[in-house]
Amino acid sequence: MEMIELDRSPTGLPEGLPQPIYVLHLADIAGGKGLSAAKHTAWRFYRGTFAGPAVAIEVGRTARGRRPRMTSLSDGHSIQVTFQQVSRVEHLSPVRVADYELRRLKIPGAPTAFWLKSHIEGKDLVVLIAGKLPGMKYLKPYPAERFLAALRP
Repeated sequence: MEMIELDRSPTGLPEGLPQPIYVLHLADIAGGKGLSAAKHTAWRFYRGTFAGPAVAIEVGRTARGRRPRMTSLSDGHSIQVTFQQVSRVEHLSPVRVADYELRRLKIPGAPTAFWLKSHIEGKDLVVLIAGKLPGMKYLKPYPAERFLAALRP
């Protein structure tokens, strides 16, 4: 939330965004580490609508007192797909009955997912949004440990 604290966040964004982006490495997973090893590396801001043009801007995290910098800009259909994915995830029954923070989880060399960080210890969920993993379905929530187990050698 540094961008909001610094009053540098865009306005008029869809509710619930920006998304924090976390990166977790396969070596950490293979070593038995969980999602707590993921590093918060950036914020992803969105601008646009379901029906019209849309863009995503990633802003890297910085040390306190340093100016944030845009690290990437994406546009086109894939951003509208992300809007649709967020909407679908928000309507999943486990999400409707509990309190989660929506995070984007990047694992270099593995599928991209949403990490639904629970406010209750041990109740985090992971939802695949790009790529495939054996035994796991697109946009279906799985307990975090089951997701990580599917990535371990």
